[in-house]
Amino acid sequence: MRKFSIEFKGRENFKEKVSDIELVSMNGMSPQDKILLKEIEKTKNLGEILVILDSQGFITGILRMLNPDNQITSWNYDKYSIDNLKYVMKANDLKKITYSCMKDLPEKKFDTIFLSTKAEGITELIQDIIIQCFNSLKLNGKLFLSTNNPEDRFFQRNMKEAFGSVTIADHSRRARLYISRKHSEKQIPDKSKIWRIDFNFRGKEFVFKTRAGIFSHKEIDEGSLALLEILIPSLNEIPDFQSIADIGCGYGILGIVSASFINPSELLLMDSNTRAISMTKENVKLNKLKPDKLIIVDSQEKSGEDKYSLALINPPYYGNFKIARRLLQIASEILLNDGVVFMVGKEKKNHQAIMEEFFKEITITDRRGFSIFKGNNKK
Repeated sequence: MRKFSIEFKGRENFKEKVSDIELVSMNGMSPQDKILLKEIEKTKNLGEILVILDSQGFITGILRMLNPDNQITSWNYDKYSIDNLKYVMKANDLKKITYSCMKDLPEKKFDTIFLSTKAEGITELIQDIIIQCFNSLKLNGKLFLSTNNPEDRFFQRNMKEAFGSVTIADHSRRARLYISRKHSEKQIPDKSKIWRIDFNFRGKEFVFKTRAGIFSHKEIDEGSLALLEILIPSLNEIPDFQSIADIGCGYGILGIVSASFINPSELLLMDSNTRAISMTKENVKLNKLKPDKLIIVDSQEKSGEDKYSLALINPPYYGNFKIARRLLQIASEILLNDGVVFMVGKEKKNHQAIMEEFFKEITITDRRGFSIFKGNNKK
């Protein structure tokens, strides 16, 4: 029996089976992955394949193993997720996969598209993607979409609106699978909504544009507000902030707002989310920021040799603190010897422990139900 593994040494792993392949993972397959892989196992003549938002790697990996001669592209708008996917494929010695990381689907045509998605929190993103799937399919191409909501009507309705018809191919107590076929060569206009957030902070007016797929895309999140409310009044006490790094910047709120008060000579805005970075570029222009040096990168890796006096971090709450630790590590590497970091978080004990790995003289201030951490570089 062949094996596809996402193993964690020292922990008990789930073992499942698809065709003649044993799947080994820490948490097992999600219901939506399981119902989609059941269909993939019996579906033939897939042609050129596009896999969407496959962060764990089950769909891409099993498709590669069951269809060794097909061209497979795996797309995600987040580079962190793409890097994880590459790691899993390399660990399983699976090759000849094209990885696409951009804010929207690749501009080419596919015969079959697979999308396994949860129902919570990303419905507007998937609504946009369904239209892009229609436009990315060849004539008579198929979209397979699975969701972990067995009572779903939202995705079903959106697939019917885009394709004209949709079939419930399978369902269980925990998931549902849809299939739609493209029957015409028409292109559907892109209906992706751009949100506008008008924001007044301490007498200054700001404008931010966002879109689905970016954290808190409809309103400024409470964590960012809490950090700004602690940071900005303290600027008079902390001189010489000539350069700012917003690490994991989202659509740019922390970096842009703080830069408008500090007027730094250099501003770094970085995030692994390509959708967020595209909006950040627009927001810098909208808010008329003109530092001497502006760097905007879609990455969560150290960028260049420049050093910064202030780092700002609002880490995501998922990932078992791995992302928070990585962002703090980047901050420690790119800060000047006397540089300062501000981070906002919900889990005081865990975030403090990670802060202490990289920074000294840590202070914690509670605000809006969050903890604001300030630390000085250990160098």
